[in-house]
Amino acid sequence: MSRRQRRRPDRRGDRRRPRWWLVATGGIATAAVLALGVAFWGRGAGSEALTADDAVGCSTMEQLAYHVHAHLAIFVEGAPSRVPGNIGIRRDCIAWLHTHDPDGIIHVEAPGPHTYTLGAFFRVWGQPLDATHLLDLTAGGDQKIVAYVDGQPFAGDPDTIPLHPHADIVLEYGPPFVDPPAYRFPPGV
Repeated sequence: MSRRQRRRPDRRGDRRRPRWWLVATGGIATAAVLALGVAFWGRGAGSEALTADDAVGCSTMEQLAYHVHAHLAIFVEGAPSRVPGNIGIRRDCIAWLHTHDPDGIIHVEAPGPHTYTLGAFFRVWGQPLDATHLLDLTAGGDQKIVAYVDGQPFAGDPDTIPLHPHADIVLEYGPPFVDPPAYRFPPGV
């Protein structure tokens, strides 16, 4: 009887893989997960690929080298529509644009200073945003989308609104429309 047979009884179907095989397949699996993550963050539901200027990374920890906040309020036919918490937060990574709570505060936490756009945040969210689309709504006929930044009307496409520090952004689909409410950031935010 060989040494191997003495140490381990014969078990049918017990085909142990060598350690190098486990390392190799683990590396392949990791590469596949990373590729899927890049594909996920690089494309939102129904959106075009992100450009280099608004590409949003995802890290295993929050990035604090550049940490600012903007606020987003959405109104649909005069009624407030909630911005969900945990947008951009996954089990394995946190997008550089994300929310923690359903309070509309967008956290911009990146490895360095960069001005992202509201469109980049919507792509992380997986929701459409442009001059005629807001969430699952399409403007046309009497319906339109209007945007305000810091209480002033924004004339361009809402997806180009910059997420600068303490930007107060209001998007409305209507009519009816409401006067854009001013947002007061909590102390320390």
